[in-house]
Amino acid sequence: MVRLLPKDRKLRRWVIIILIITFILVASLLIYSVVASSKHKPDNPPTTRPPHVYEDPVAFHVYSRGNYTDVNSTIRYENAYVNTGSMDLETGVFRAPTDGTYVFNFIAPRYSNTTNEVLCLNVRLDRNGLPIGNGPICGDSYEQWTPASFNAVLKLKLNDTVGMFLEQGAIKASKGSDPPRTHFTGFLLEGESAFHAFRTVESFASRKNETIPFHGLNTDIKSNFNLTASTFTAPVNGTYFFQFSGSSSTSTDVILVRNDEEPMGYGYTRISHWGSAGFHTMWPLQNGDKVYARLNTGQLDEADRDLKITNLLGFIVADELSDSMNSSIHFHVIRTSSLYTGRPDGIGQLINYTRIISNEGEGMNASSGIFKAPESGVYAFHFTSHRGSTYIGPNACSTVIQMRNNETIGTSSNCHSTYSAPIFFHSVLSLQTNDEISMLLHEGDISPVIDHKMCARFSGFLIYST
Repeated sequence: MVRLLPKDRKLRRWVIIILIITFILVASLLIYSVVASSKHKPDNPPTTRPPHVYEDPVAFHVYSRGNYTDVNSTIRYENAYVNTGSMDLETGVFRAPTDGTYVFNFIAPRYSNTTNEVLCLNVRLDRNGLPIGNGPICGDSYEQWTPASFNAVLKLKLNDTVGMFLEQGAIKASKGSDPPRTHFTGFLLEGESAFHAFRTVESFASRKNETIPFHGLNTDIKSNFNLTASTFTAPVNGTYFFQFSGSSSTSTDVILVRNDEEPMGYGYTRISHWGSAGFHTMWPLQNGDKVYARLNTGQLDEADRDLKITNLLGFIVADELSDSMNSSIHFHVIRTSSLYTGRPDGIGQLINYTRIISNEGEGMNASSGIFKAPESGVYAFHFTSHRGSTYIGPNACSTVIQMRNNETIGTSSNCHSTYSAPIFFHSVLSLQTNDEISMLLHEGDISPVIDHKMCARFSGFLIYST
């Protein structure tokens, strides 16, 4: 064995002392360095997300009760039901706080006066100051409160802007203490399937049951809309929302069809100067189901190549296979028969429903017509119905009102000779658990058109929980 220490006892003692002192010095230096580094180590700076990453929910619902007459300007608003901070009421401009797919809806009543001239209201949705599409409506002076509307699904980048532009005419103020009639809503879409198709040519006169052709896409997430066939193919089992907008100067009937046979919704306008054939629907689809818009009668007028009046959009609300992309609460109900209220009595009738397409979360009581929120959150609601022909006469209107508990959220009408014309309403609202949402027929009547057994359609879904 190799000897490590010298034989001399005195020398050996000094070597041991030197080794001990060396060990103590090295250990002291190590301890000092650890203590010093921990004492002077800076606190971890707060992690800041890149500007394009945004985890907060995005939604807004702004509205106005007054006239808006500033032609060639972005429409501004008076108040908000929901605004997570991205919508500026004073400028009327929404600024995207993050990259993503967004859904927008707008509705406003056309102004009319006592003359016999034809008056038009034309609103336009702009992205970064450039037009996406138009929602025109025209009529005689006695056709009051006719709603102009537009909807869109858009892929936006951080700081992209969206606003509604008044291109022609004037927006009419609510009467007296009536609820607001001008509404603009939007929210960030979490689903992974969405599209927005539009037409660009002057008009499309139909042979019966012909598919409406589209010519361009604002959005096509996952490439599920075949532009050549003008058909959407469902990528997964789930519940999907669809909206159609279009205008015509003649009686026109548009149907949304699943797999060439099942009607999912329809829009209809009578002979008028520029009537709207818009509508919405929400339907459960299986993977591979095909959906397209069919022009049953009449024609869709574009007026100008750049107006893009005819639009079809859709997005997934609930993916059966993905919990992260699944709205746990959604409903779509249909009233199949007519409903009559007549002259307004200050109360109106609750609109109830006879057919349930979906009711996930069981929040909708179809027989009473009342949706009760199963959990707190921000919800989107859409309503489509058609003015009946029973309640007629000067200043005769069919008017619906949306209620949140005992609060009036907004109203929409169609009047006088425009029977069968659509009545729209949409909202984005913050609800607490057990808050109630309902639609009232305040005045007039609503009825199904031709042989479509869909007098009124009411949909809602949870955008995000709170």
